[in-house]
Amino acid sequence: MTEIEITRRQSDSLIVRLWRGDVPLAVTYWVFGVVVGAILRLALPGVTYLVFANAKNLSNFDVSAILYLAWGVVSAYFIFVFVAIWRSAAKYAKLKPDKKGRAILAQIVVFLGFVSFVSNVGIQMSRDSRKALTTESSSSPDEKMQYQAMMAGLNSDLPKMIDAVTRLNKINIDRDGIQYYETITVPVTDKDGFLNRLKVSVSNSLCKSNANTLDLMRNGSTFRYYYLDSDNRLIGSLAVTEHDCPS
Repeated sequence: MTEIEITRRQSDSLIVRLWRGDVPLAVTYWVFGVVVGAILRLALPGVTYLVFANAKNLSNFDVSAILYLAWGVVSAYFIFVFVAIWRSAAKYAKLKPDKKGRAILAQIVVFLGFVSFVSNVGIQMSRDSRKALTTESSSSPDEKMQYQAMMAGLNSDLPKMIDAVTRLNKINIDRDGIQYYETITVPVTDKDGFLNRLKVSVSNSLCKSNANTLDLMRNGSTFRYYYLDSDNRLIGSLAVTEHDCPS
């Protein structure tokens, strides 16, 4: 390699030098692999938390798009840094044959990390993209935190009156669908007639709703409504599914 080529390589950007493996192995592995990698792993759950905390202001497509974008950025970085470590280790082995074991160890760690990363990305992206409907009983602490954030966002302005006699108290989401808890502020004497009229009205409204609602219903989600009187006694409940919509 000529002196001009050496000078040109040294003047290249850090990203280019990392990609070629020209940055020392210790710096590439510990700084960009371990430290920056740890920061990204900590930041990703935070992004997911914020997305679900604002879920009611976003469509299902927006939620999925943001999550896929976040995972895409993180994935691209880790693939980049895996290549950088691998190439840096190969050059380290050539420069310091007596310490070749360190280079081989680094490459083994990269290989195992890459296999684990690809597997985890697929699983996690699949989970996150489905969390527009999730459960409070999610197994991991991160999933529970994200679920709680979404519920807090959906219920942030409740209770509130949604018409002259109906107060929406709470919204809940689980694997079966969405539940609405409402209070009817006027006396209801004919409970069966009241629920039958509401079933027709609510079904017509949902079946003519936006594409996101219809997609949820086609995928098996049930919309359940629980009605209480002013003394918090249950008047009755109703459920609307895809089968309640005209074919």
